[in-house]
Amino acid sequence: MDTKPRRMKNLKYIFFLWAISYSLFLGAQMSDPPISLSGLVVDDQNLPIPGARISLVGNSNTSVLTDTYGKFSFSRIPSGRQVIIIYSLGFKPITDTILVSRKNPELSYQLRPLSSELEEVEITVQAEPIVERLRAIRGVQLFAAKKNEIIRPDEMVINKGTNNARQLYAKVSGLNIWESDYAGNQLEIGGRGLSPSRTSNFNTRQNGYDISADPLGYPETYYSPPAEAISQIDILRGASSLQFGSQFGGMVNFVLKEKQSDHWIEGESSQTFGSFGLFNSYNALGLQHKNHSLYGFVNYRTSKGWKAYSEAENQTYYLKYKYQLHSNLSISAEYTGNRYLAQQPGGLTDRQFEEDPYQVTRKRNWFRVAWNMPAIELNWKINNNLEISQRTFALIAEREALGFLAAPNLQDPAENSFEDSFRKQRNLISDDFNNIGSETRLLKRAKLAGKDLALTTGLRYYQGKNLKQQGYADEGDAANFNYVSEDFPGISSFDFTNKNAASFAEALLFLNSKWRFTAGLRYEWISTQGQGQYRALQRAPDNSILVDSLVGQDFNNERGFVISGVGISHRIKPSLEVFFNLSQNYRSITFNDAVVQNPSFRVDPQLRDERGYNVDLGIKGLIAKGVAIDVTAFYLRYANRIGLLLATDTNTFAVYRLRTNIGQSNTYGIESLIEVNPMQWLTTESKWQFSAFANTSILSGTYNSDNAAIDGNKIELVPDFTFKAGIKFGYKDLVASVQYSYVNDHFSDATNAFETSNGVSGLIPSYSVWDLGLRYTYKSWKLEGGVNNLFNQIYFTRRATGYPGPGIIPAAVRNMYLGLKYSF
Repeated sequence: MDTKPRRMKNLKYIFFLWAISYSLFLGAQMSDPPISLSGLVVDDQNLPIPGARISLVGNSNTSVLTDTYGKFSFSRIPSGRQVIIIYSLGFKPITDTILVSRKNPELSYQLRPLSSELEEVEITVQAEPIVERLRAIRGVQLFAAKKNEIIRPDEMVINKGTNNARQLYAKVSGLNIWESDYAGNQLEIGGRGLSPSRTSNFNTRQNGYDISADPLGYPETYYSPPAEAISQIDILRGASSLQFGSQFGGMVNFVLKEKQSDHWIEGESSQTFGSFGLFNSYNALGLQHKNHSLYGFVNYRTSKGWKAYSEAENQTYYLKYKYQLHSNLSISAEYTGNRYLAQQPGGLTDRQFEEDPYQVTRKRNWFRVAWNMPAIELNWKINNNLEISQRTFALIAEREALGFLAAPNLQDPAENSFEDSFRKQRNLISDDFNNIGSETRLLKRAKLAGKDLALTTGLRYYQGKNLKQQGYADEGDAANFNYVSEDFPGISSFDFTNKNAASFAEALLFLNSKWRFTAGLRYEWISTQGQGQYRALQRAPDNSILVDSLVGQDFNNERGFVISGVGISHRIKPSLEVFFNLSQNYRSITFNDAVVQNPSFRVDPQLRDERGYNVDLGIKGLIAKGVAIDVTAFYLRYANRIGLLLATDTNTFAVYRLRTNIGQSNTYGIESLIEVNPMQWLTTESKWQFSAFANTSILSGTYNSDNAAIDGNKIELVPDFTFKAGIKFGYKDLVASVQYSYVNDHFSDATNAFETSNGVSGLIPSYSVWDLGLRYTYKSWKLEGGVNNLFNQIYFTRRATGYPGPGIIPAAVRNMYLGLKYSF
């Protein structure tokens, strides 16, 4: 990124003019204008089925739901032969081939009740207001008897230009969201009392493959796809461990958009302007010729930030080529690139935050990321009872953090002209990642004692290499990511190699039309190796060196273990089910857990992986016409939890910090979501729309530890009470949404400190926020706008121990956005 404002401004307008001109040109080139199609879906008693999903095969995003009267319609589909699938919970799906023309008769389908036959049906019978769930079987994956959610950003009236996580994940109960990045560069969510830091307690994926720095050795996710590019977000809670491995929080999978229709060209262009210099340009294009399809997008986002010295620029590129060899076999290759640079104004102490949350303690701190992710995927449905999927993926990436890292109550020495140059030098931490992985999954359908059975098995191999260095950079304030130490890099340098091989099997048995049983095993082999050195350096006030020595460190930690899980679900009625599952879990020792960088910080040589399990008992579905619920009681046992304790050297009696397994944490609670659509209660069709939801989370978590200073304490980052609610209302093509979020106060560390002088540890006070959104649709155009933090609440969600702090990171103040989208 060029930090000069003039160049940023020019780039912004070039992107804007190009996007609008290109979209209008392509729209003008379209032949064969789109055609509308409508129909009716009823049951065997000829009663309408609301909430049935109608999809066009090969066009995963071209789908609609039937309304209260069982009616559906498509407004923009190409002419020609189309394959259509109609399905709803409790009924057998129907597949039909139709010929779309200018004069289409109204379609009519009658669904038959589902017996005990094995079918791929979604756990939803609702129209849009009801949260959509993953099907019991999707492709080669099983999701029965597990807590899960689906989020579709395009159906939401939210600020997509900044990836506003508070709005995007509003209906996912039990999440704690850090709001420390106004520009939307990183997603930071945590579930059930686990840290939101870079979503490191979720296994994060894109189109089914890993996108974090290293899922085991360094599970932080620095890249998050733009909301406009996402078709859906699949979220699977703690029971994800058997099929996807770590982490305790579950799995998040971003499913990106693909070529949607059979027309040879399609695309969309969205331009968003907002407060504090926000500009977001998203432009996508899809092409198709016979069995070949190509889809890609370019996203450019820039912002000056809501406080000084917090400008950011983000660029994301994506391209996917897919070749459909025949109807049951496809192969695809894709590439994702992401680059962003962000200036970070540092954290605050509690006193500084109370005096002026706008103030800046750091003027020369920067953060830079470069992410490159190629992937190849093969899907083969050998027959109706056997499917196989193979993904090979890689990550070539780097992240660099530059700045003065001391607590906010210490002045940056660069602001004192009398300080020596060596004291003004900044700290530079860099990581280079070169990873490759492969996952092969197979799904087999069979009969067991006359009952339908689905068995998914898989093999995974992953190897990650990480070069982690820390040293000194210049004393300036520009984004200059170069080491200046004569003995490069100056502080530490380590090479890490992480290898992981895993095999798993999970079975789904349909006991009858109402009961389903799941059971699975996973074997993990993990090898964590590292070698390197750090420099023990102490200087006198006159810059003379008192102590200067290199300390080498090599380690090799190899282990293997088995985890297991079971689940069961029961359909009370076709639209309502109860479920239970218990799944063991683990979290591997990370590179940061194993590295010693200075004599006052030591690592327990007996450090062990974190182990435990998740237990869920829930009910989800429709309890009355237009009323749906999703209520889950859970317990999370987290053993061998890694943290910092104060210890005393038995020889020198010196006090030092020891990274070790501090004990066991126990978190339990209730997560609930209720959604209401009163319009479904009407006996006549209405042009008005109205829906509402309430999302509540009640949690409690405590430590059980041999250390008296921690035993019995509350677990950090566990709000006792979280409440989020929203309404969506409109008339015809004008829709508005209002959302309210409340999070109760909670501690930021295991010591349960209320306040510290440096602001790094302490209480995170309760806060509440309102958001407003509006959308107007006219043919192929959409105009969206809104206000986030409507009443300008001053609050914070995070106390950072390092970047982008240290200290309190205030959340964004009131900000507005306005965007225009054109689709063709």
